[in-house]
Amino acid sequence: MTISAAAALVALVVARVNFPLPSRLEHDRTAPAKDFDKSYWLYMLAGALFAAGLVSFELMSYALGGVFLCMQLKTHGLVKLDKI
Repeated sequence: MTISAAAALVALVVARVNFPLPSRLEHDRTAPAKDFDKSYWLYMLAGALFAAGLVSFELMSYALGGVFLCMQLKTHGLVKLDKI
């Protein structure tokens, strides 16, 4: 554990020596924060719920597994699903 901590501190010192003012690396203006579409906000909501611990990995894998199974069955022509 002490080796990894020492390596992290060395990396921080090297980065600070090579880039003393990181703001100089930005040459252009940043993109304006406006006109986010529905998919962005859905992604942000899902990320917030996951970070808050309200969604577990098991629940997500179960839900996504069902979706992918239905898509595979539809692809192989085993099931006729009009809404997927």
